Amino acid sequence: MTELWDYTKNEFIQSLENIGIVKGDTIFTHVGYGLLGKPKDCITNNQICKMILDSFLSVLGNKGTLLVPTYTYS
Repeated sequence: MTELWDYTKNEFIQSLENIGIVKGDTIFTHVGYGLLGKPKDCITNNQICKMILDSFLSVLGNKGTLLVPTYTYS
């Protein structure tokens, strides 16, 4: 049975393009990836993170910039 939130990498890329992100853009994003649902063919947290990062970088191209805040609670 397919879960409601399943999506493919290509669907995620298409969604990024649909909101107007193009090659060469600079974007700032932050989200708990759990809120994005469960991508198809991603089982581990590392696979999910890699799919999301690869998708952003694919849409932004070599001249684009992805800004992501990082921090730790410790």
